[in-house]
Amino acid sequence: MESNASCRAARSPRPVTRPSRHLLVAIIALVLVIAPTALAYEYYSAFPTGAIGLSRPVIGQRLILKPDEPDPTARMWLDGQSVPVTWDAASGYLRYVPPTPLAPGTHQVKLVVEMESLWKPVVSEYSFTVGPDALAELPPADPEHLLARDYLNGLRLAAGLPAMAYDLNLGQVASRHASYLEANPGSAAHDEIPGTPVSAG
Repeated sequence: MESNASCRAARSPRPVTRPSRHLLVAIIALVLVIAPTALAYEYYSAFPTGAIGLSRPVIGQRLILKPDEPDPTARMWLDGQSVPVTWDAASGYLRYVPPTPLAPGTHQVKLVVEMESLWKPVVSEYSFTVGPDALAELPPADPEHLLARDYLNGLRLAAGLPAMAYDLNLGQVASRHASYLEANPGSAAHDEIPGTPVSAG
């Protein structure tokens, strides 16, 4: 009998330890502090990366801040040298454009972004490679591109949407990709295979 009682005692569940009221209050307070911070901003990957065809590229990062979030501060180093970064609140971009063309080859970037709602900076370290035939400036939009922009903006305005400005960077990329698709019939519309004709790499 004593043996059975001992087994039952050994199998009886242990009492559940409940957190104290003070601990629960502390956890809730911590969540309330952290949650608004996590929702105060979003950010995209810094750019550019990989092989590029422009020797004076826009270097930076896009941020999406809440309306009441103060402007961020940023520091950037290009190939180990400190360079000035500007913040454009309207577009949400931190950016720097080299005043002179960069030499062909690989370049290193370090970007440190600080915001009031962050408890530590957002640090991006990456590289990009300027091609040997890179352009110093993008060519202006040709009449056909501007006609397409005007047609699209007519549709947007009719639907109550704001007009869009022509972006030379996107226009250049789109033109180059169109040339790639023309030179490689049957290729996937959204991909390029490095080494194939007209590929950007």
